[in-house]
Amino acid sequence: MKLIYFQIKIAWLLLFVCFGLSAEKIIDVVTLDEAKAHYLLEVIKHIDRKTEPEDIVIGLLGKNKSLLKVIQQKISGIRIRQKRVIVSSIPRHSNTKNYYSVVLVTDKKHNDIPAIFNRFGPVLIVVDGRVKKSAQLVSLITRSGQINVDLNRDNLVQRGFEVTNSLLNFAGTKEDLSGQLNEQQSRLKSLIKDVEEKRETVNIISQALLIKNSELDDVKEKLKDKNNALSESLSKFSESEIQLEMLQEQKGLDREIIAVNKIQMSLHEVQLEDKSLELSTKELSLKKLNESIDRNKEVLAQQYTELQKKSVIINEKEQTISGQRMLLVIAIGAILIISFFVYSTLKLSRMQKKANKELSRLNEQLYELATTDSMTQLFNRRHFIESAQRQISQIQRTNVDGAMLMLDIDNFKSVNDTFGHAIGDKAIIKIASILKDNLREYDIVGRVGGEEYAMLLSPCEFDVANKIAKRLIDKVANLEISHQQNSIKLTISIGLTMVKKEDEDIDKALRRADIALYKAKSTGKNKVVSD
Repeated sequence: MKLIYFQIKIAWLLLFVCFGLSAEKIIDVVTLDEAKAHYLLEVIKHIDRKTEPEDIVIGLLGKNKSLLKVIQQKISGIRIRQKRVIVSSIPRHSNTKNYYSVVLVTDKKHNDIPAIFNRFGPVLIVVDGRVKKSAQLVSLITRSGQINVDLNRDNLVQRGFEVTNSLLNFAGTKEDLSGQLNEQQSRLKSLIKDVEEKRETVNIISQALLIKNSELDDVKEKLKDKNNALSESLSKFSESEIQLEMLQEQKGLDREIIAVNKIQMSLHEVQLEDKSLELSTKELSLKKLNESIDRNKEVLAQQYTELQKKSVIINEKEQTISGQRMLLVIAIGAILIISFFVYSTLKLSRMQKKANKELSRLNEQLYELATTDSMTQLFNRRHFIESAQRQISQIQRTNVDGAMLMLDIDNFKSVNDTFGHAIGDKAIIKIASILKDNLREYDIVGRVGGEEYAMLLSPCEFDVANKIAKRLIDKVANLEISHQQNSIKLTISIGLTMVKKEDEDIDKALRRADIALYKAKSTGKNKVVSD
């Protein structure tokens, strides 16, 4: 067989030389290098580094030029996580740190792995071949013409890489997947705890704000009273100013009177000198005039005392106005402080909304992980059983017919053993797509095992369910999956049972459909068998 295969390859090579045609234009063959490029691309998609640079640079360490050429053709230039992928060969003496994102080690360079981190910094190392577990990050292992992916999750996490659940389902162990889920649950609990702490802080600040608002209302009332008192004081001050002006006018009049009196006294003295003879006759008149002067002096003294008292009152009112101005400044400061507390509360509210939004997004991701099969995007076994149980209860309440189908890919183990898990996964995905395309409005489908599927048809009579099952068998039989120069054909077997009134739960219907599927498998496969 190997000799025939070798002769065919020689014949094709001669045709290429004679006619100048490329292999890719004649046949669509998946070579080992192309498979390695494919798996390398998937590894890069599902392993993310938190401090990844702007471009994803893949460096090839080794002399495998054919592999470098294939990787450049298949991967170079595409975009992953909105970043451009660049592929290049690493020069022998290159020590550029933080330039390469991924280093693919080929040939006999496996012993250089411990020194790669010192040369290039924190890079993702993918090894073409086996390597010691202690130094391993990701390995592409060739076995019987097939490529298998092996990874060490602990080393990846220690190096600052994040691995998706899809890659762990494909290449990891149960312990890796369990550790991944535990870390995600721990991060979710931490987020929930932070949200609760922030919520408590917001409640405390809200209570403090209520107290401050009450105090602010009190301050406003006091300020209002002070403003009223200030208005009254200003009114009294205006009246005092008017009275002061009147007193000043009266003082001016008194001075004029005194001046007039002085003039009169001068005239009297002149008259006394000129009319000494008349002195005796006017002594009475002079006494009366002196008495009038004394009375005027007493009035002036009283007016001067009143002026001093009013001056003291004016000074006291000025001091009161200064105190009221100080109270106004204090009130303005209190308003500014309260405004700051209000701003802080609004900011904390926005932070709480952002945390709630992030929590909702994480809950949606957890629900999708818990209910969906990551490979086929169908319901996983648990979610299918829960949904089917609810639908069977609805069938029994409404007294309509329902049918349960169990489907299994025939000879699937030989497909994996012969062509590899990549082709097996492709077959599982293709058949899942056919099942989804043939679902009716209320039908549900799920992947309940490695290559097993289950469908619940409702409402559906036996003839319709049998016709749907046969149509699915025909569509799968017409499906072709290309592998190298061969085309792989697949078939499925189906077990059919109707949902009965005495079915208390879904397990009885699944058990009958599984028995019918076993009969279909044991009696020739590629058929529908009902119980």
